[in-house]
Amino acid sequence: MLPRVIIYDVVSLDGRIEGFEPDVGAFYTLARDIAEDVILAGADTMLAGGDAVPADDLASPPAEPSGGSAPLLAIVDSRGRVRSWDWLREQQYWRDAVALVSDATPADYLAHLDSRRVARFACGADRVDLRAALTWLVDEHGARTVRVESGGALNGALLRAGLATEVHLLVQPCLAGEAQRSFIRGALSAPVALELIACDARDDGLVHVRYRVADT
Repeated sequence: MLPRVIIYDVVSLDGRIEGFEPDVGAFYTLARDIAEDVILAGADTMLAGGDAVPADDLASPPAEPSGGSAPLLAIVDSRGRVRSWDWLREQQYWRDAVALVSDATPADYLAHLDSRRVARFACGADRVDLRAALTWLVDEHGARTVRVESGGALNGALLRAGLATEVHLLVQPCLAGEAQRSFIRGALSAPVALELIACDARDDGLVHVRYRVADT
């Protein structure tokens, strides 16, 4: 059994995720309607937090998760790059954070996760097997709805694997240009057919559009 998987991004009118100032407030206000159990993020997204995110865990006892009823944060990190787990687990946006790794993940990184008491699930040879990871999130964490908060790499991988069930976009009234990164990275094997769920135009020029991926 697989969960409902919603790709949700704020984009320019030409589908870019950088090169403009996103309306973060509107983005997260609208995200509340999704009511996800799990936030699925890529390592690139977690490393893009700027100076507010420490580069490494502190040499102190592992942080306790914030707990509560917030969603679970699951980070896809086969290469073992995210090392700010203590800081992440103390945030109030999620109840805890888990790592999704592969057989190729460096052993020293797995040891680091264990030392910080971070739960991990290994699936896939060279990279994380996303289907297996989603199944584990259902079986072990009761995931019903997963909101994907990521860049183009993870979004593209989910679409190519046929695992995304919906695509929600908050479209900013601007054009960023082709030099900026798209919300889908990499070629799709075929066009992905979408069925419109709803489209809401706001007075500030933002458009919130929701699609269902056909045949999922």
